[in-house]
Amino acid sequence: MKSAIFYVLLFVYTLLDAQTVVSGSIEGVRLAVFAVVPSLFPFIFLSVMSSYGISGLNISMLRPVEKLCGIPRGCGNLLLLGLCGGYPVGAQCISGAYKQGKKKKKDGERLLGFCNNAGPSFIFGMVGGILKDVRLCWALWIGQILSAVIVGAILPGKSSINGSAQPAKKLSVTTGLESTIHICSKIAAWIIVFRALISVAEKWFLSKLPAFWNAGISGVLELSNGCIRLQNIASPLLRFLLCGMLLSLGGFCVYLQTKSVTGTLSLRRYIIGKVLQTVILLPILLVLWKITVAF
Repeated sequence: MKSAIFYVLLFVYTLLDAQTVVSGSIEGVRLAVFAVVPSLFPFIFLSVMSSYGISGLNISMLRPVEKLCGIPRGCGNLLLLGLCGGYPVGAQCISGAYKQGKKKKKDGERLLGFCNNAGPSFIFGMVGGILKDVRLCWALWIGQILSAVIVGAILPGKSSINGSAQPAKKLSVTTGLESTIHICSKIAAWIIVFRALISVAEKWFLSKLPAFWNAGISGVLELSNGCIRLQNIASPLLRFLLCGMLLSLGGFCVYLQTKSVTGTLSLRRYIIGKVLQTVILLPILLVLWKITVAF
């Protein structure tokens, strides 16, 4: 009932302020079609093809990480998929393993706390064009990996049971391309919806805020829109730190994408894990910034 009232109110506002909403939607289309999708498409395609290959592997080299993070033995590939595939590939793989009975519900919910992260496709494809330095992209990805592992190590409820990787799936290039198109279309749709909402927020208060808070709030709502606004932050260090924190947190749009693929799994541990990871990531990024700048 509450959600119905909320959407009715949004609909009424759209009728009363159609120009702002339509203008925001048009900007969202431009952002999606001319910036985000072209930047991400080749990376997402390669991530999809790579992810299907990884999904069927029981990687012995990951066993120390499984023990450290309390991942069911044989399921370390889920962390790897979450770090390489990007949002919400990790969550989708965890949900798939749970539905196939390869892990308990409590283990699946715990894994959501650190096995669903920003992937290299977004970091190098989208963020790379903003930061203009591939070394900073590597620093962001390394920071994501380290912070995710630390969260896995400290998050309560570790498992010591045996698990198994999802069976390998054969994926043709054509199917991989179709999957990439489907993912990109969903990303574009969310960008348009949230860009319209951000336009309304800009009209009322967002445009009056400093660039740092403008980009931060926009990024918490929708990651791509927030990252685009990082260009307005004068300080390279602040731009880098905020970018890393937004990538780690994911924001409301990523939360909705995650919720759409996790079925009956609770997202309470996911939210706790994302907040923890964002806090842990900050000092890691400061160290990586000094190392990157030094070289």
